[in-house]
Amino acid sequence: MRRLAALSALWLAACAADGPRTPGMPEHHTAGGFRNPPPAAMRSAEGLITDRFRLLFVEVPGAAAPALDRATAERGWAGG
Repeated sequence: MRRLAALSALWLAACAADGPRTPGMPEHHTAGGFRNPPPAAMRSAEGLITDRFRLLFVEVPGAAAPALDRATAERGWAGG
């Protein structure tokens, strides 16, 4: 039982560690990837709905990636 409690505590500590923030990037970008923003930085429900509703009617620049020819795609997939 002690081993399970120790492993649970270790797992929780590992989940809480997120690393330093990346300078010049939004708050949720860290050196090791991404994390959820703190509750104070989150938008209200109305703001989130308004933002998503806006995406229905406004073209998002750069949203679509250019198509690759087959040879380029296969080289990228193979790691080359």
